[in-house]
Amino acid sequence: MEAVRALEVLENTSDAAALLDRQWRFLYVNSALEAMAGRGRAELLGGPFWEALPGAEEIPDKEDLMRSLRERGVRFETYVRPRDLWIEVNVHPTSEGIAVLLHDIGERKKAEREARGMAELLNGIGRMLLAERDPDKLLERVIAAATQATGAEVGCFFRRGLNGGNEPEVRFTPAGPRADAFSPGAGANAIFGSMLCGETATRSTDLSREFEYGPYFNTSSGAEPIRASLAAPIISPGGDVLGGLFLGHSEACHFSDRQQSVVQGIAAQAAIALDHARLLEQAEWAQGELKRSNEDLRRANKDLETFAYSASHDLQEPLRNVSLSAQLLQRALNDAAVPAETTKFLAGILKGAQRMENLVRDLLAYARATQQMGSPRTEVDANGVLAGVLMNLKSRIEQSGARVTSDPLPRLAIHQVHLAQLFQNLIGNALKYRSGENPAVHIAARREHGWWVFSVTDNGIGIDLRYGEQIFGLFKRLHTREEYPGSGIGLAICQRIVEQYSGRIWLERSTPGRGSVFCFSLPER
Repeated sequence: MEAVRALEVLENTSDAAALLDRQWRFLYVNSALEAMAGRGRAELLGGPFWEALPGAEEIPDKEDLMRSLRERGVRFETYVRPRDLWIEVNVHPTSEGIAVLLHDIGERKKAEREARGMAELLNGIGRMLLAERDPDKLLERVIAAATQATGAEVGCFFRRGLNGGNEPEVRFTPAGPRADAFSPGAGANAIFGSMLCGETATRSTDLSREFEYGPYFNTSSGAEPIRASLAAPIISPGGDVLGGLFLGHSEACHFSDRQQSVVQGIAAQAAIALDHARLLEQAEWAQGELKRSNEDLRRANKDLETFAYSASHDLQEPLRNVSLSAQLLQRALNDAAVPAETTKFLAGILKGAQRMENLVRDLLAYARATQQMGSPRTEVDANGVLAGVLMNLKSRIEQSGARVTSDPLPRLAIHQVHLAQLFQNLIGNALKYRSGENPAVHIAARREHGWWVFSVTDNGIGIDLRYGEQIFGLFKRLHTREEYPGSGIGLAICQRIVEQYSGRIWLERSTPGRGSVFCFSLPER
C-alpha cells in the first residue's frame, strides 16, 4: 500500500519524477516527465535517462555522480537548449536504484537574468550620472534614461515650488517621443503633490479615472489623456525630498512591475548623484573662498611686511641720531660737575636707544624672513649650510667652549638663507641659554612621510613645557634682559620661515636644567 501511495504522489506532483535502475535506465516516469521530455511513457521506460533530455548542457560526469550518490544526494542545474528549458535535477540513491526529481526553473532563471540586467542598467546609469556635475544637465539625463528604460512617451522632473508653498512645479523640458505635446493639466498640483508624499515609486494603470483634469497630450483632435503613469520621489541620503520623476503613456496599464523597480532604482541613483553634485559644488565654492581668502591674506601679509620693513628701516636713522647725540652729550659732560641724577638719565637714554635699535633690527629681520619666497627654490646641501653657520658662530663657540656635532644631513629644496637662519637661531639659542656645563649641541635629520624632520638637541637650561607654545610668539621672553640679552624674536623668525614651506616647528622635549630638543619639518621636495 505504501508503494502505491508513493506512486500516486509522484504521479500527481507538478515536478517531473522518475525511478531508475543502477544503470540509469527508466523504471518509472510520471506524466510531468513525459510532458517535459515530449515523449510517451512506453517510449521512455527501459531507455537511458540521458536520452530523455537530448542537448542538456553542463551535466556532471556519470562516474562522479555515482561516487557522490554512495554518500548523499546530488543536485545540479542544466539547460536543455533544443527545448529552451532550464531544469533543476535532484538525484537520490534508493534501495532499488536511483530516484530523480526534475524541476522547471525557467521562471527563476528569467527573474535572475532580469535582475542582472536591471543591476547592469542601474550601474551604467549611476556611473553616467555621477560623471555629470551640473545639476540641471544631470536631471535631464535622469529623465532621458528613465524614459528610454520604460518606453514612456514622456518624462519630466517636478518639485515643490520655490515660493514657500507646497504647489509643485514642472522643471526642465520634458523628454520622450511626445514631449512637445505634453501638458501637466489643470490638476497638476493635486497629482504631482501627492506623488511627492510617498517614499517609493507609485504606478497608476489609468490616471484619467483617478483625476478629472490630469496630464494630457495636445493632438489635432483635442486633448489625449495620459493614462498610465509611473512616479518616484527623489530622496536625498539625508531624507530630504528633492523632487519627483514622472513618466507617462497614453496607453492604460503600459508600465510593469519591473519598470516600476527600474524607475525606483533610477530615482535612488539620481538622489546620490544630485547629492554628489551638490557636495562638489559646495567643495568648489569652499575652495574658491579659500583661494580668495588666501589671496587676501597673502596681500595683507605682503602689506604688513612692507610696512614693517619700511617702519623699521626708517626708524633706524632717528634712533642712531638719538644714540649719537646722547653719546656726544655724555662725553661733553665727563669733565663737568653734573648731578648724579643727570648722569643716570643720560645712561638710561643710551640704554633705551640701544635696546630700541636692537628691536628695530630684529623686526627688520622678521620682515625679511620670507623675502626670498617669490624666487625659485634650488636644492641645497644642509651639511654645507650648517658648516657656513658654524663658521659665522665660530667666536661664540670658542668663547663658550661649546661642542657642536651633527649626523649626515640631507639635500632639500629650500632657499639657502632660510635654512641658515633656522640653524643660526636654534644653535645661537643653545649657546646663549647654556647651563653651568660647556654647551653640547647636536643636529640630526630623519625622513618621515615625505618630510625631513630636523632636530637640534642641547644640554642647556631647558624650558618648562607649559611654555612650549608661548616661546614661538613675537617678542616673547621667559627671562629678563639682565639674565639673557635679546628681544625674543629668534624663534618667531624660525616659525615664520618653516610655515612658508608648509612645515612646522615645535619643542619636542625639554627638562629644566638638563636641556631641550627643538624640531622643525621641511618638505622633501
